Amino acid sequence: MRNFLTSFLVLFLVIQTVSAQDPILNSIIKTVSPVEVSAMIKTLGIEYDKTLLNNPSSRYQSDFKKALNLGVYSTDLGYANINDQKQDALTYINSLKQVADELSLGNFIDVGKILSLAINKNDLNKLLEETSLTFENMSEHLQKQNQANLAALILTGGWLESLYITCEVAKKRPDVKELADRIVEQKLVLNQLLPVLGQFQSDQGIFNLVADLQKLSGLFSRYNFGTGGDVSTTKETIGGVEVIVVQDNAVSPDICGNTRRIEQYIFPGGRNQK
Repeated sequence: MRNFLTSFLVLFLVIQTVSAQDPILNSIIKTVSPVEVSAMIKTLGIEYDKTLLNNPSSRYQSDFKKALNLGVYSTDLGYANINDQKQDALTYINSLKQVADELSLGNFIDVGKILSLAINKNDLNKLLEETSLTFENMSEHLQKQNQANLAALILTGGWLESLYITCEVAKKRPDVKELADRIVEQKLVLNQLLPVLGQFQSDQGIFNLVADLQKLSGLFSRYNFGTGGDVSTTKETIGGVEVIVVQDNAVSPDICGNTRRIEQYIFPGGRNQK
């Protein structure tokens, strides 16, 4: 499964390089990449659903939304690529490049090379190396330009999109317990992501985003380890990876509803149509 960690995993490297001395950021980087959810969804035999993805034709004016959408498109690209949807992957690669161009980051993306590696399943490790190098170079540029806020937004957009996709699939397949576990697991990421974004609240867009994410954090507070919360959860090690396990399949619909509302507010362009 880990060989599929291509598009979103490298976004953690953006944050790592921009603020390598920040222990909070380093802790986030050590968290299992949310793109593993896409691999898990495929492994569980759940059919690929293009309508879950953000419209690749959507265009945004502010750098705030462009940076968030760069993260979103990276997650969508990973989801399409994991499911062998080559045409959709190509569409999102092109959209990713366009948004990166608008943020003056496009020269760091070699579309031809990334596309060639994405199509060749035997080169998945090389694809990871190439995309890792791409975002490392982006992060160095952002650091020099004093734009660490954009790096944080890229990470947030990718994480939020991953949570949205998981929630939508879980609503259709409430019988799959692993999906509920992965949703609740995102509490750990959010708890660490909020202080990072909090450093940039002088930006009105980030200030509003933090307020929305704090509300989401309040909903996640129902899920505490052991018996301290409304819903009991435990930590288990599966395949060498520590995960959160929900004692039943129930995940508050408010979490998914709130995630959908945040995404709809940030990205009014909507989702793909069937």
